[in-house]
Amino acid sequence: MTYREKKFPVSDPINKKYLGKRKPLPVKGYTNQDDTAIATVNANKDLEELVLKQLDRLEKSGCDLRWLNIGRTHLQLAFMSINRSVFKPERVKP
Repeated sequence: MTYREKKFPVSDPINKKYLGKRKPLPVKGYTNQDDTAIATVNANKDLEELVLKQLDRLEKSGCDLRWLNIGRTHLQLAFMSINRSVFKPERVKP
């Protein structure tokens, strides 16, 4: 069970009340998201955190920090790109 599932269980009546009724993020270009898209991105965020924690452990092991930071940046870019592919933000309309 992920942190989010523990913290915000679907069986919780407060969370159940809002299922399927989510408003878009208060960020220009983002649209309404269904529960599947939100669950997918949340799972991606959990996976990203696992990978970043491993990189934090590697950082303490004395590896080459330059290459580690290059890898970290590429992984963050990858997860951001994957999540954008799910949420599909649009261009801002004037």
